[in-house]
Amino acid sequence: MIRKIVVFFICAVLLILKSYIYAFHRYPRHDDKHVYQTSSSYNSQKSLGDINMFSPVVELHKSLVDIPSVSYNETHVARFLQLYLSTRGYTIDLIGDHNRQNIYAYKGSREDAKVLLTSNIDHVRSGTPYEVVDGRIYGSGSLDAKACVAAQVTALEELLREREVAYNQVALLFVVGGEVFGSGGMVEVDKMTKPWKTVIFGKPSGLDLVSRHCGVVIIGLEGDNQVLVEMMQAFKTSIVSGTVNVEFADDERASVEIRFLGDEENVTTEVVDVLSRFRDVVFTYQSYPPQDFSCKVPGFETTVSSLSSDSPHLKGDFGRYLYGPGNMSLSHAPDEHVSITDLLEAVEGYRKLVLFALE
Repeated sequence: MIRKIVVFFICAVLLILKSYIYAFHRYPRHDDKHVYQTSSSYNSQKSLGDINMFSPVVELHKSLVDIPSVSYNETHVARFLQLYLSTRGYTIDLIGDHNRQNIYAYKGSREDAKVLLTSNIDHVRSGTPYEVVDGRIYGSGSLDAKACVAAQVTALEELLREREVAYNQVALLFVVGGEVFGSGGMVEVDKMTKPWKTVIFGKPSGLDLVSRHCGVVIIGLEGDNQVLVEMMQAFKTSIVSGTVNVEFADDERASVEIRFLGDEENVTTEVVDVLSRFRDVVFTYQSYPPQDFSCKVPGFETTVSSLSSDSPHLKGDFGRYLYGPGNMSLSHAPDEHVSITDLLEAVEGYRKLVLFALE
């Protein structure tokens, strides 16, 4: 028994030491001895060849993508962010289960911040390693949503360094479970006191402000394989009020995801019709309606998004914005990627949104 405890302790120390080395040596503390280019200076350069691959946002993004964080397995990337931000003077509150911790980072008092920058740290699939090809960064989670996380952190660091915001006006929140209906993530965060007047959510949006994003219905199914196959076909042909995606977990389990921008009642009616035809299937049902966001900010175009966000799970009377780098159609795709140009421009975009929210 004692031997097991000693081995466990040694493994824990080694894991923490590895994250510590990442945070301290890949990213030095921001002080007077270090000089950084801001995102705006990068944007003024004329070609990808001139872009410094060792800029703070690109470096941070690489470390995030290098750490796999498939939904329900976000521990290592959360620990990395905890160390990275604490070395920069943030107070870190860990919210949720100790195995799946959400990172709330702030300066000053916990309830000082008027603006919140937030995104999710989990992704849907693993196996695609970090790679840069022709100015594009590939890898699991590289677009959705680690590009947003890196850009949000860098934007706030620049604003603080240049004293464009007070040290306690803006907080950061990075959650688990963003790809699984907020499970363990924003659902847990929603229980805390929420002092913010504005929340800026990070999701790929092509650098446009999202005016509305899709509602989602997710149906979990268990039953005989042949019945499930027939049922999947029925969903594909019968659901006309939204876009249907089906996926088999194994021979006896499947899921159906329906994204829609119209009336949820129409989708529900179509789903009930399909379910009523297959009596010997056990199902679960989760849904939320389309979400609307503020989008009247000078200098930004607007778009409607086919993606979803954690906004439905965070209740509160505050302004909501949704913005991020990259093509939203590449989220969850095998060739998921974000361009370095978009990553750099997103830093500037988040800076502008924060300053606008504080006016």
